[in-house]
Parts: sequence; structure tokens; C-alpha cells
Amino acid sequence: MSSHFEILLEAAVDNPQAPVNQLELLTAAERRELAAWNETSVDFGPEATVTELFERQVAMRGEAEAVCSGTERLTYAELDRRANQLARRLLARGVGSGHLVGLCLERGVELVVSLLAILKSGAAYLPLDPQLPDARLQLLLERGGCSLVVTDLLHGGRLGERVARVAIDAEREAIARESGGGLGARAGGEDLAYVIFTSGSTGAPKGVMVEHRQLASYVRAIGERLGLGGGERWAHVSTIGADLGNTGLYGSLCCGGVLHVVGWEAARSARGLGEVIEGEGIEYVKMTPSQAWALTSGEGAERVVPAKVLVLGGEALRWEVVERVTGLRRGCRVLNHYGPTETTVGVLTEWAEAEGGEERERGETVAVGRPLGNVRAWVMDGGG
Repeated sequence: MSSHFEILLEAAVDNPQAPVNQLELLTAAERRELAAWNETSVDFGPEATVTELFERQVAMRGEAEAVCSGTERLTYAELDRRANQLARRLLARGVGSGHLVGLCLERGVELVVSLLAILKSGAAYLPLDPQLPDARLQLLLERGGCSLVVTDLLHGGRLGERVARVAIDAEREAIARESGGGLGARAGGEDLAYVIFTSGSTGAPKGVMVEHRQLASYVRAIGERLGLGGGERWAHVSTIGADLGNTGLYGSLCCGGVLHVVGWEAARSARGLGEVIEGEGIEYVKMTPSQAWALTSGEGAERVVPAKVLVLGGEALRWEVVERVTGLRRGCRVLNHYGPTETTVGVLTEWAEAEGGEERERGETVAVGRPLGNVRAWVMDGGG
């Protein structure tokens, strides 16, 4: 500290008019050390889109199970074929590169098919959670500038009169007549993959635009951090209206896993979620710490904890959550995963090991951790 104070005083004498927050504080060696900590460059190979990453898994794992919800199950080949069919239907409606398409469907297999179809058409998607009020859905559509929404008859009437619709249940036969063959690359790394609107807690909601290259880099980096090699069984319990669930959604489909889309009611119930996790042999789940705390508070709480990894993000993670989770299921590890929507899902991770918990003060939080590959992290003051 005394060394830093000397540097600060010398800088103040040399630059007497400069604001304090612009004066030098660190030595050249310390600045080099800081820069070295942020050497996170990783060569993941040629830049790819998430559709390319998914189609690579189709080529390798065509007959392996890819997605399921309830009794409906699709292999990678079947999911690819159905997404291609819907993508052709969208192309016929004028959708393509540079377009933003709304997506308003209940949680299930059709949601995943439709999401992939929009991306395969070259367009980006705007997730519209059916649990939102009609006025909020229409506001998001207006702010997003969407002219078309993929939806169904149940929710299509909630979206106002200004937007065209592809109702997948009403057009099921027409979609099924489309070719299921590949469409080729219709988007590049710099094209948008999705736009997610913030909650608007600091004013009007703003749309965060995420490109394919950002999402593809994230998928590869989180796959590496989790050690994903294919066949992992994920439960998707989050709304697609936030990017929290993209860890499992893309981490599964682009890394060869099996994605179990849990219905809205079951995802909110310890009993319902526990039946899925236990019955399907779920190994990986991503949720918020408060959701994990609530779901593990009642009877049968151990059934809610996945076999291998519980990824927690979206809020500060208290140690008491980690200790409860790891105490309920031996062998389950907890990964703290932090990052705002603007940085693509999350950029910092920390394995939260529960040992030594009795020595911690109650309420202490887990560190946000170190950056993923190709991410730099800084701790700054208000002046940057």
C-alpha cells in the first residue's frame, strides 16, 4: 500500500489537474501481472454458428436421443428433420437472414423444434414466455420489430393484430409435407441468434442482441469447463425468456447430450421436478440459487438434486445453498456461474466445494470465479 501511495503522489505532482481516479496507482510489473491473469485465449477451431454445432452432433449421433418432454421423444435425426421442415415453411413466409421472429410456445419438444427452425432459416428469435401478460408480450413484439411469430392456436390470439403467425398445430400437415433435408448455412458468425429483453427494472426494457459467434464460443467454453463429451442428460427448467436456461439448452444440443424439457408446472414443484430427475436419470440442471433453495426445502428434496452437476446462476450464491445441495446428494457438484445477459449467458465460473462450511459465517457468498475461455474480467471502480 505504501508503494502504491508513492506512485499516486508522484502521479499527482506530475498531473496536478487530473482527477484522482485517472492517476496511476500500479507499477508496470503489476499491470503486466494483471494482463497475464486475463490471458484466456482459447482456439476452438473455425468460427461456427450454433446451428453448425448442432448439425455436427446430428451427423455423429443421428439415432441417439436428443430431446424429450413427457412421452414425446426425438432423436437427433428426427429433431433435425422436423426443424428443417419448419424452417422451409418460414422461408416460404419470407423469413430469412436479418429477420427477428417471435417465439411463443409452451415448454416442450415443439419449442425446441421451432427454436432450431428459426435459426436454420437464418433468422434470429425473440423468446416470448407464455406466462407473461398479453400487454407485455405485445410490448416486446413492438419493441423487437417482429412481423412474424411462431406460436400455436392457444397463444396466437394473445399477440395482437399487427403480427403474422405460423401456428404449428394449425399448419402441422403443411409443415410435414416440406422437405426435411438440410438447408445449408444461412447465417454466419456475425448474424444474430437471439434478442432477449431485460426485465426493465431500471426503466424501459432493452433488447440484448447476441450473435452466433458469441453463443457458439460460450457453448464450447462451458462444455469444456463442465467436461461435456456427449450423452449427458440435462433437465431444462427455465424460461427461454431469459438466457439462464441456455446453458443446458445449447450445452446439450450442441455437445451431444439429451435435453429433457420440463413443463412449467412440474419445474415449479419439488415433487414434479423430482419425478423427472429421478425417473430420467438427470445428471445436469441449471437454475437460480433461490429456485434451488425453495425446491430443496420440503419432503423428497434429495430427488430434485441431479446426479452430477447443479449449475447455479442469476443471483449471488450463498454457501448454505451449496451445503444443502451437496448434503442431499453425494457426488453432486455445484458450479457458480455468473454473467449478465450482455456477456452471453455467463462468463465466470467457480466450483463451490462445500468442505469447511462450518468455518464460514452464515450468509457468505461463493466467489463468482474465473473467466471462461476468450473472456476477460476486470474489477473496476465507478470511473472504470
